[in-house]
Amino acid sequence: MNNYMSTPHGDSSDPDSEIALLDIVNFLADSWKKLVIAAAAGAVLGFGGWFFLGNYHAQLPLSNNQGVSVISLKSLQQALPNLAAEIVEKDRAPQDQLALYNEMSSPEWWQKAITPIFSLTKADIKDLGAEMEKGSNRILYLVVDGSAASREAAIQNARNTSQFLRQGGAYLAIKAMLASQQSDLLTAQVEIASKINASLIELDYEQNRLKNLEALAKRFPNESRFSSQVIDPNDLSAKYLPISTQIIAINTDINNSTESLTRLRDRQIQLGALNRWLKEATPIFAASYDGLQINQDLLSLESKLRSEIKLDDPKAFVFVDTLRTSLLSNETRFRYGLVEPGTAVAKKTGMIKAVAVGFAGALLSIILALLGQRLWASLKGNQESDAAI
Repeated sequence: MNNYMSTPHGDSSDPDSEIALLDIVNFLADSWKKLVIAAAAGAVLGFGGWFFLGNYHAQLPLSNNQGVSVISLKSLQQALPNLAAEIVEKDRAPQDQLALYNEMSSPEWWQKAITPIFSLTKADIKDLGAEMEKGSNRILYLVVDGSAASREAAIQNARNTSQFLRQGGAYLAIKAMLASQQSDLLTAQVEIASKINASLIELDYEQNRLKNLEALAKRFPNESRFSSQVIDPNDLSAKYLPISTQIIAINTDINNSTESLTRLRDRQIQLGALNRWLKEATPIFAASYDGLQINQDLLSLESKLRSEIKLDDPKAFVFVDTLRTSLLSNETRFRYGLVEPGTAVAKKTGMIKAVAVGFAGALLSIILALLGQRLWASLKGNQESDAAI
């Protein structure tokens, strides 16, 4: 009784613990050769899988000559997946790039495929102070990733992604420009027509007022003297001004209304040019998804419209000048703003990971197999003992 009470429950001399530890030591001693062989075989299989099945990863740098900003890059990373999905859905993707276009349809893919490299790192900004953080930290260049089973295919995928970035970016810019022009046309046509009608009505009133004042001047010639007093002609007290002063004021109003009407009609003529531009530009835009080629075709159309304008009418050049500025901006951003300064670099990555996975997988599998074998032998031995009893 006393001996039993003197033995603590947590004694390290517990037979079950000694047996369990001994079993593990015996298990490792008996099976270490099998474990080493299996682990080595797993590592070799992992290396073989990486060597024969692993993908090459290519990186293509693009110099950013004011082509994209941080905000425009984020916008492109959100818009380009929808454009790629639309191209696939309409069966307009190149057949040899269909798999790539399917990948480009995912927004998450673009977050990994395009990596911006900034002029200042976070550490630089921290060292230089808060004032630099508020300043311009522009993107120096973009790194475009591509992957495939062969080195050449990985490099080609990176180049195709780079090309789609520029072509798709230009396409989206042109699409936004045409949509804005269409909206402006519909809104401005109604607004200008309304303003012209209102100006004509006001001009008619002003001309009638001038006739009445000129008639009064003939009836009261002695009242046709000037006043040095400054009074707003539209004020109620203006009717007490000398008639000659009122005639000058109403003539000024008529001149202003006539000028305003002329400006509105010039704007209406420009809207006619805009309407013609949209009718001819829309089929060009709908024919392709290559924004760079579309931009070239639209520049040719703009040159055609410009050549038809009379040189003695400088107001007619306002629309085509604005149009040319927008198209050249697209050309500058996406054709010349993103340039490949060198060749892409491709290599296989993940060898250590593949070998480690093979090593660990094979080691775990052989341990489970040996434990299962020992358990089965133990159960079988117990069954034979029970049968003998």
